[in-house]
Amino acid sequence: MELYRPFMAMPSASNDLQVGGKYTARMEAKDGNFGFDLGGTYTEFIDGKKLTFKLDDGRDVTASFTANGNVTHVSVVFDAEDISPVEMQKGGWQLYSTTLKSIPKETNDHLQRWRNI
Repeated sequence: MELYRPFMAMPSASNDLQVGGKYTARMEAKDGNFGFDLGGTYTEFIDGKKLTFKLDDGRDVTASFTANGNVTHVSVVFDAEDISPVEMQKGGWQLYSTTLKSIPKETNDHLQRWRNI
């Protein structure tokens, strides 16, 4: 997964963190040779514990958060698509999680809840 991160970037994202809310993220290779849009709709939101959403292509994703002192462990379970290798997809979800951690609280108050992930 670590090899995946240096090659990808998330230049833009939007998020409406509530059941029925939508999010979008633009994923691109840093060298510009390819990119794709990732989007979905939240189907479950348990504050500080769980996010479940359905991607626009119909796949399901669940992110669970478990506090352990001042560290939060994140577990992401996703339906893999058939085009990219699963390990590459795991790297993409890791990049997504890392990027969310770095977004300043002024960008989206809802995302601030996950700042310490």
